[in-house]
Amino acid sequence: MRAVFVSLLFIVALNTSAQNQYPKIKYIDTYDGIFKGVIDYTDYFTIYLRFHAYSNQSLGSYSVKGWYKKDKENEKTEIAGLYDGDLTIYAFRDSSSYQHLLNFETEKNNFYEEMAFYKNLPSYTHKFYFGDSTTLFTKGKDSLNVMLGEYTLDIKKSHEYLMFNPSKGFKLDLLGDKNWAFDILAEKDNRYILEYSHASKPHFMGMCGAGEESGLLYLEFDTMNNLEDYHFYQLESCLFSTSSAKEILPNGTTKYTIESYEDEDTSVIIVNTMEVTIASQQN
Repeated sequence: MRAVFVSLLFIVALNTSAQNQYPKIKYIDTYDGIFKGVIDYTDYFTIYLRFHAYSNQSLGSYSVKGWYKKDKENEKTEIAGLYDGDLTIYAFRDSSSYQHLLNFETEKNNFYEEMAFYKNLPSYTHKFYFGDSTTLFTKGKDSLNVMLGEYTLDIKKSHEYLMFNPSKGFKLDLLGDKNWAFDILAEKDNRYILEYSHASKPHFMGMCGAGEESGLLYLEFDTMNNLEDYHFYQLESCLFSTSSAKEILPNGTTKYTIESYEDEDTSVIIVNTMEVTIASQQN
């Protein structure tokens, strides 16, 4: 029994040590947002939304739920909505309509049909629509202008950081995008080689709907951790018809032969994880 207890303590200690080691990749996800605005230049309001579920057809669209309240009133109104680049929010007459939208209970043939269906649902008491060029509040037969303060409609965000120490890091989604995955392959003297991967498309339809993009990202920082140089090396791509062959060379470096079928081009890179360098080579 004592041996088991000691083993458990050892495992916990190893996990804790790994979590405290730097540099490392850190992911921070946010799931909610607050919006403040005004309807028809007179009624100021607050909207609180929280992520609920991804749509059936895309990781770039999802349902949200929360509440809406006019600032001069105390009562909160339950709301549900859809984010797909635009934001459509409803207050429904019955609870079944909320669940219908939140869980995407009606499936359509493709992403565009699904979005059009859920952005035009009936049986609501009032509706907000926030688009690129149009923002409307609809109640009954009235459609009124609505304005928001400074905002980002996308409340479901994933941020990726390369952490140099517990208090300082570099925001990787400045170079990539949300929902990219990164791993540290090698680092030395403020130089890093990261592996990255992400879905080819946010929605699951058409060519590359289930495809993946992956490769290497080289980063170089100065002694104050300011970015000095970076370069992407794409190894696999459904979108651009790219694939690669990996070979470990006798000196311990790794050779990637990269075929771009779209450009009918072949390139070679040599990755040295000991010195943290990536060199292009004539094929």
